[in-house]
Amino acid sequence: MKKGFAEADVVLEQTYHTSSELHTPMELHGCVAKWDGDSLSIWESTQGVYAVQARVADVLQLPLSKVRVINRYMGGAFGSKLQAGKYTIIAALLAKRTASPVKLFLTREETFLDAGNRPPAHMTIRAGVKKDGTLTALEFTGLRHGRCLSAGGTSLMDWLIRDLYACPNVRCETTDVYINAGPARPFRAPGHPRAPGPWSR
Repeated sequence: MKKGFAEADVVLEQTYHTSSELHTPMELHGCVAKWDGDSLSIWESTQGVYAVQARVADVLQLPLSKVRVINRYMGGAFGSKLQAGKYTIIAALLAKRTASPVKLFLTREETFLDAGNRPPAHMTIRAGVKKDGTLTALEFTGLRHGRCLSAGGTSLMDWLIRDLYACPNVRCETTDVYINAGPARPFRAPGHPRAPGPWSR
């Protein structure tokens, strides 16, 4: 790294902060669950029908062939509907117990609390650049929080720094702080928040 910065004509350093962003698509998170004997059908507002199928089958200890997930239309998701929610499992259990279809959608307040978020971030980028625009060094430090029970606060936070530009000297250090907060979820691209760079001035 020292060599890269020594070769630079200009060294730029900038710190960026982002706030937590909550998922609030127009259509709330939810589903309808209906049993037909030992087979379960779920109509879910989801981006990931196979992920929901796999999770429900695993939790309810059913073969995949006994779980059908249907999604014809979805009123917004942006990453927050890639997997089964607690409401999916609850609806399936209630439908089994009552022997009737069950429709369960979160309220807007429940969406704020349970549908996940893009965690806040603190990022510093230091770039060594030659006068012709050639990058000689990129150094990135980032801090985000995950959740006490799940990882992913800094997952791929530094991907733009590592992968987007040709640069012979790259160093990234990210710190994931585990706190008791809502779950981190993909938000307009799984694990890919916009990272800062020398283009962000």
